[in-house]
Amino acid sequence: MEIFPPKGNKRHNTKNENGNRGLSWLTAKKRLSRRKKLEKARKRMIKITALLSFASIFLILAIWALLQPATTKKPANEYFKITPLSVVGDKIGNKTWKISSISFLISPIQGNANNVIIKSWAMSEPQELGDLQKGEQRFVILEAGSPYLAEATENGEIPITLNIYSREAEGPITVMFKEPT
Repeated sequence: MEIFPPKGNKRHNTKNENGNRGLSWLTAKKRLSRRKKLEKARKRMIKITALLSFASIFLILAIWALLQPATTKKPANEYFKITPLSVVGDKIGNKTWKISSISFLISPIQGNANNVIIKSWAMSEPQELGDLQKGEQRFVILEAGSPYLAEATENGEIPITLNIYSREAEGPITVMFKEPT
């Protein structure tokens, strides 16, 4: 009778209940079950790690955005110069005009202007002018989307307010056009 177990791997030196060498079906099933549990745990950990990574990136970006200094845009009436050229319309009263289109020159006077957009006067479509260099003049014609009624002043000028937006400046500009003759 041997007191010590045989040398080597006991699994290969002993026979199972079927008389075969190796693992029994029950032991193999337990190992397979354990392997599946470990795989599920690993997948769960990968999902949790990915979720925490995205949450931390989002948190860092939110904090970074809050710490950025707020950029204030300059008023458009100080940043742009508008030279009125003509106004097309019909006189429907003593000082009332029904305006159908206007034309003017626009140029930035304090620096370059990027993504310049002139928005609605008289329900007209916004007009994108793109980028303008300092001092560059751009000719613009705006047509009214619907009839626009304007009152002429005592000295015969028609005030029309334009909304101008760019990365550097934004706001309304009131332009005084001469009455058409």
